[in-house]
Amino acid sequence: MNSAWAVIPVKPFCSAKTRLSHHYPEKMRAEIARAMFEDVLDAVFHATEISGCVVVTCGKEAASLAVTRGAVVKKDSEDGDLNDAVALGTAEAFVQGAQTVVVLPGDLPLLKAGDVSAILDTQRRTNAIVICPDLREEGTNALAVPLPSAIPFAFGPGSFQLHVTAIRAAGFAPQTPRLPRVGLDVDTFEDLTKVIASGQSCRTRTMLTTAEFSLMAPNSANSTIGKCA
Repeated sequence: MNSAWAVIPVKPFCSAKTRLSHHYPEKMRAEIARAMFEDVLDAVFHATEISGCVVVTCGKEAASLAVTRGAVVKKDSEDGDLNDAVALGTAEAFVQGAQTVVVLPGDLPLLKAGDVSAILDTQRRTNAIVICPDLREEGTNALAVPLPSAIPFAFGPGSFQLHVTAIRAAGFAPQTPRLPRVGLDVDTFEDLTKVIASGQSCRTRTMLTTAEFSLMAPNSANSTIGKCA
């Protein structure tokens, strides 16, 4: 059976989601980032097709959490490029015996095991490279590739079209399923409202609906309350 591994690059929680700084102080943003990362880990480790997981991070808390959940951790440099991190994780997965990797960001709170399975099933049935865009059809929220990878990684602004172009240039016909739960990554306050409105069960939504994390939270960009240690 084809061995499939997940690769998850993740920033230190305290430096994540700065675009939410007008709504939440640093400590609360870190807790949101942690909850989303745990939601992604839940989905990955409940997907029966997944043989293992590599987390690439320079964050001590993220690394500790990943090890606790059974992931292999590779240390990223603090000023490391996202694509370098993905390449590092993919190389480690290959060393571990992976024949396919699915690259997932750590901020997909609605992701479920069934989504991961659907992506990998599509890859295996078609022997193609599978790419799932975000809801804006701009970024790449999942990328499943056979190893060694035939394409360069191009995560960042406009990565969906960059990856599609690279896949075609490599002689593959890209598979581009639109999966709503995969499409919702969190960058803005509006994205968080979509998580709430989804009604789906996940750690992030449960946390956001508590009194402390009410979406009526005051602006706190300059707050001294709840700074990360």
